[in-house]
Amino acid sequence: EAIDDTPSDAMAALHGSARFGLDTSGLLAVEGRDAADFLHRQLSSNVLALEPGHAALTSCSDPKGRVLAVARIWATPERFLLELPPERVEPLREHLAKFVLRSAVQLTPLSTQYTRFGVAGQSASVALAGLLGTLPQAIYDGVTGADGTTVTRLRGPRPRWLVHGPPAAVADVWRGLAGQTCDANADQWRLLEIEAGIPSIRDATVGQFVAQMLNLDRLGAIDFGKGCYPGQEVIAKTHYLGRLKRRTYVVHIADGARQDPGTNVYASATDVGTLLDAVPHPEGGAMGLAVVRTDRADQSLAIGRPDGPTARADEPPYALADAA
Repeated sequence: EAIDDTPSDAMAALHGSARFGLDTSGLLAVEGRDAADFLHRQLSSNVLALEPGHAALTSCSDPKGRVLAVARIWATPERFLLELPPERVEPLREHLAKFVLRSAVQLTPLSTQYTRFGVAGQSASVALAGLLGTLPQAIYDGVTGADGTTVTRLRGPRPRWLVHGPPAAVADVWRGLAGQTCDANADQWRLLEIEAGIPSIRDATVGQFVAQMLNLDRLGAIDFGKGCYPGQEVIAKTHYLGRLKRRTYVVHIADGARQDPGTNVYASATDVGTLLDAVPHPEGGAMGLAVVRTDRADQSLAIGRPDGPTARADEPPYALADAA
């Protein structure tokens, strides 16, 4: 049985237990003797502290502090892997390649050499533990088996894991879950990422936001104690001055029609934000993430135009401000 991305029951996938077939593209491998130091100098997170099998959320910005990519990064004994939207892999590779110079670093998009799928729900986690023997419990911790398959615990309001590694070994785990979970696709998986408040940068939103507008400081994707990396000065100034007028919110859109990333968000006919992405929801309408002015986020919103589909913004399932 091949890893498939055809949903059998979208509602069960969101509220029950499911295995999620994911696109085999969307991965950038970074390897070589200098890979860790190189990435540490380019990304916002502490790459040097990342242990094999473990993951983190990270970002890459331009010198003005504007985010070019948000990625999930994990370490293997051989390389680092960056997971991001498929259309952003080659632009990120080209951007990073400009800084390799004499470093011993290779940047390679992966497709058939490495694969992954998602797992969510309590009974699915029990089934997955039965196959692998143990599951990591701390967010972004990972466990790697003798066959090279790694399972990584992901952030979110419900139990979620990413199973990734060599295609044949990962396919064995996929088959082992057959009959114990429903099947779902990448859209349903993205809904769970949206529910968890994990932002995604697409072509239309590249270079528009400082990292904190995407809540990356609240998601552990920024190490404020590390040295220089592109955009670090702007990101640090934003952090220490505390002057942030926009944040990322979960938006519930009344209309289920697909909305393009980069679409404007309005409140009382005023442009107050930008849609990062949205996915139709099986219960009706759509759910997405949008960067919205904090002073307008509690108002009725409209998507695309002042009289467009109505929407409501909710805070993500983590605090947007430190406790008083």
